[in-house]
Amino acid sequence: MERILDFEMCVIGIEDDGELVVRAASEDIAVDEQTQAMDEGLAGKTYRTGESYVIHDTASVDEISDDSPYRSAISIPIDDRGNFQAVDTEPDAFDQTDLELTELLVSHTSAATKNLERTKELERKNERLEEFSSVISHDLRSPLNIAQGMIGLAKESGDLSHLSKAETALDRMNELTENLLTLAKEGEVLDDREPVAVADVARQAWSTSATGEASLSVAESLGMVSADPSRFQTLFENLFRNAVEHGSTSSQPTADDAVEHSSTSPRSHAREDAAEHGESAVTVEVGGLSDGFFVADGGPGIPNEQRQQLNRMFEQRSLQLHEREGFGLVIVQQIVEAHGWEIRVTESDSGGARFDVTGVSFLE
Repeated sequence: MERILDFEMCVIGIEDDGELVVRAASEDIAVDEQTQAMDEGLAGKTYRTGESYVIHDTASVDEISDDSPYRSAISIPIDDRGNFQAVDTEPDAFDQTDLELTELLVSHTSAATKNLERTKELERKNERLEEFSSVISHDLRSPLNIAQGMIGLAKESGDLSHLSKAETALDRMNELTENLLTLAKEGEVLDDREPVAVADVARQAWSTSATGEASLSVAESLGMVSADPSRFQTLFENLFRNAVEHGSTSSQPTADDAVEHSSTSPRSHAREDAAEHGESAVTVEVGGLSDGFFVADGGPGIPNEQRQQLNRMFEQRSLQLHEREGFGLVIVQQIVEAHGWEIRVTESDSGGARFDVTGVSFLE
């Protein structure tokens, strides 16, 4: 704007968590505060109404304070993202032509920004497809080879007992396919959200999970969030399953065990038995954070090296944690990402595992 329209003082505010946050400003402009409420000032009015304004004399405008150093202004919405303003210390500094040219430039810039975002999203999807290809080629190849080998032995020897192992391998392939389909679904962009109570969703997820002798403690003051109810419940189900299966063992797990305990497979008999008949009953807690919630357990915990591996996966938003059925936590990461949240694993107060989901905006 400074270069093309020869405006000396400009500022751009972008909506962030219910406020307009200054993202760019000219060197000569005085920005008293970096954030502004939506119901305040000319910027807030522009964002709320979606209309453009050219102010010839700020003294006649209620939204501009009397002690403002600026006497004229242009204020234009940037779609539903925020607004652009140009100001001047002299009255009548802007006319209708300035307003129309500014609207045109803002419109072109916004369109270009959306194109860049779409390009980045396509790049992200291509990267995810490559990761899916890697997971499929790695995890499906082994049971496929086993099934083929057992069928071959059955044909050669006439011993049909080999077919039992082939059937087990095919069951494993079916489980992997279901998990991969779940991953693809949970990574999709959310179209519909609705207000849901975190505590209610957590209790519902507990009722649909294999929890054995484990117990659940849910804080009552978790509040309401805007989320996809089904995916939100799936998030809790996978965290609960991870906590119960991991916490039901009687000894400190290895790194591979921690990954294995994130399985979503209903046919994983050994882990299913551990959940139902664990050596020690684990307590799972769902508590609140200032910007989210956590799921913690009283189990033996996850080794530090494995926690670092998990956090790298969460930060990089990758599917690399696929060995030994590590799909459960990947699915959790996908759901968290789809909601625009963040997740990190730490140690609970009792030394168990704790997963913090942050960046959550609670509803009033």
